[in-house]
Amino acid sequence: MKQPNAKSQRKGYGHGNAVPVLIQGKIQAMPYLIDGHNLIPKVGLRLDSPNDELELARLLQDFARIKRQPVEVYFDGAPRSSRDAESGWH
Repeated sequence: MKQPNAKSQRKGYGHGNAVPVLIQGKIQAMPYLIDGHNLIPKVGLRLDSPNDELELARLLQDFARIKRQPVEVYFDGAPRSSRDAESGWH
């Protein structure tokens, strides 16, 4: 049987473990910070779809709910579509 190495035995923060931070005097989980346009094609969505950002936001809402972790997603540099402007999506 393979012996676990020191790295696998370490406890702490890493993949899947939220880092606690102090926010307004309370310890809270640090949010996942997501670059939305980089993630869109990785989850099977298309950057040329008019609803790609909204669809990713819905996926991330589910992820945050299941993981019980805060998520912040940022979309950089892409022009907003007229449909986004009408819906109030930012």
